[in-house]
Amino acid sequence: MQAWGQTPRTMVLRLWLLSWQACPVNGDVQRPELAALAGITEVAPQEYPIRCHWLDLPEPRLSLYARPLAALLADPALLPRRMAIRDDYLWQTRLQASPLVAPATVSNLLPVDGTFLLLGGTGGIGRTLGEHLLQSSQRRLVVLSRSGNCPDNLLGYRSRIDLIAADIADLARWPAVLDSLRQRYGRFDGVIHAAGTGAGSLIRQRDAQTLAASMASKTLGMLAVEELVKQMTPGFVLYCSSMSALFGGAGHVDYAAASAVLDGFAHYRADSADTCVRLSINWDIWRDIGMAAAEGVGDAAHQQHLAVGLTAQEGGQVFDAALGAQLPQLLISTTRLETARQFYPLRHGAASSPTDIKLAGQSDTDLRERLQDCLCKWLGVPSLDEEASLYELGADSLTLLDLIDELQAATGEVLQLSQFSPTVSLREVLMLVQSSETDEAKADDEWDVAVRIDPWHAGAGRERLYLIHPVGGDVQAYREMVAALHPDLGVWVIADPALRLPELPNISLVERARLYLQALQAHCPQGSVWRLAGWSFGAWVAQAMCSLVPTDHRQPLLYLIDPPAPDAGLELAQIDEDQIQQVFKREFSARRPDAPTAGLVNDTSRYLHSLTVCCRNNMASMVEYRPAQLPDTKARLFIATRPNPYGIGTAWQLADLQRAWQQLLPHSLSWQPLDTDHYGIVAAPWAHVMAEMINSDFESGLG
Repeated sequence: MQAWGQTPRTMVLRLWLLSWQACPVNGDVQRPELAALAGITEVAPQEYPIRCHWLDLPEPRLSLYARPLAALLADPALLPRRMAIRDDYLWQTRLQASPLVAPATVSNLLPVDGTFLLLGGTGGIGRTLGEHLLQSSQRRLVVLSRSGNCPDNLLGYRSRIDLIAADIADLARWPAVLDSLRQRYGRFDGVIHAAGTGAGSLIRQRDAQTLAASMASKTLGMLAVEELVKQMTPGFVLYCSSMSALFGGAGHVDYAAASAVLDGFAHYRADSADTCVRLSINWDIWRDIGMAAAEGVGDAAHQQHLAVGLTAQEGGQVFDAALGAQLPQLLISTTRLETARQFYPLRHGAASSPTDIKLAGQSDTDLRERLQDCLCKWLGVPSLDEEASLYELGADSLTLLDLIDELQAATGEVLQLSQFSPTVSLREVLMLVQSSETDEAKADDEWDVAVRIDPWHAGAGRERLYLIHPVGGDVQAYREMVAALHPDLGVWVIADPALRLPELPNISLVERARLYLQALQAHCPQGSVWRLAGWSFGAWVAQAMCSLVPTDHRQPLLYLIDPPAPDAGLELAQIDEDQIQQVFKREFSARRPDAPTAGLVNDTSRYLHSLTVCCRNNMASMVEYRPAQLPDTKARLFIATRPNPYGIGTAWQLADLQRAWQQLLPHSLSWQPLDTDHYGIVAAPWAHVMAEMINSDFESGLG
């Protein structure tokens, strides 16, 4: 999906997901873990303009079902989203609306003096059901959670609560925990599995490791529960699933898939002699508790859903009724099913039917209105001035990535973040699309035509500043500095072509400098005065570009932002894989200055792949390179005085480093130490310090 999603939409995609013995057509299932496909089946069409079907077979030998598969694939237009083949018939899942009747008596699964195990008791639903159980004065509750803390709402029942600190997703330690539970309690009357995390993200921003981690508390926790059932035979196990397993939800593929796995295990029985009653409740949204209420999302549809959500009292009543009915799976909806589905809408850019996709693009008016609608929704504003800065309205890099996806879906054009200026507006985006459509088509998978120079600010005269990308390839880290530059100074950027063309072969640093200089000279109008700036690896490239300027040409003013030491290639040749991975993380953070550092490596996998390619190639090109002396170039150096966070580039003392660079740049105008590290130097306040120096040079006519 991620690979298809980053290509121009010139074809319709039909996605078929196959499993075997994962759907409860004739009773219990054999492969409950494959029910995760239910979540993907619902979410993928909400995020991408595709048609998706899940087909469950009786057994894994596909060759036995070649003919029915061929028939289904030939004409899927009217087929349901979920299907199963059993006994030569095609079956489909149906939701049967039915009122949930309150039980006349307490379920036999809920003895008034019973002991119950609550997994995930610190979460909203878990602690609410725990409090509901404790309304019977003789019941006891064992709460197992990672923290081992007692939820505030249960403090009044503390004498009847045992607290256990353990992680049910840690299967290596679970046998010891289970042995302790068995010795202490012997048997539980019931187990409630309410553990889970509310982490979520779009499919294009997920990778396998992150997906597994976010699903672990539900899915691995469920394996822990199954082992508990085997050894302690509780009266029942209740899996707290979600409506998202059936209706999806853009940005929640992991949550929907994990919930669907819980549903699968409600229909699973490892041993036919097992008497434990298994139930799964696909909960609707809870009004005041639970993950959805805690998200604080301002989206109108979400708020409308919360308004009809379950109260704590209603949740307790549903729990009693479900234990009385003892059906393996119940979807709880506070509204009609047709209304409930409306709370799980398509994400902008995903069409309700692939036939609705305009592969040939849209009119300018249609595109403008479409992007305005998307941006208003994402930014939470009622209207949008085309000239307004999207950053000032609250956009961040993720918002712009969504915008890029939307443009790709609407026009087939694939833009890059580097093309958006620090003051990017809707009008600028529309002009980029128009410019892209009118450009002459050319093959740009070779280096001699791959270099692109993107405008960030036109300026008001003949003075231009060209910014060269750092080792990660992107130029977004310069955004704070550029925003503080003089408005009359034109700013243009060169991002690594490998960010958009990761199959480009690696080249030497000198060859890269030659190609960048060639592109710059072709781009810069005659009579213009240009200067160069680069951070990190970009500083070396900018310095190398200056070394290639003919001696009879005017030398540009050069700004080097924390350049690597002149002999850094020797050190780079010796760093290990862990250090390289840390560079990847920090480079991705620098590309996304408005996003938190934690978890960045798990975000936007196609961009991470491109970043990885750029980092490896650019670091490799530095190993054999030594900066040349520039006898006629005026330069300013901005140096971070704090150690690199990952120990790279610490071999030089600051005074020795200054002398080494002054030998290479005898006409150096200044050496400015800044009290920050290599990554902090491009953020405020240091980005503003550098901008002030560049502005001063511009205003004085230096350059």
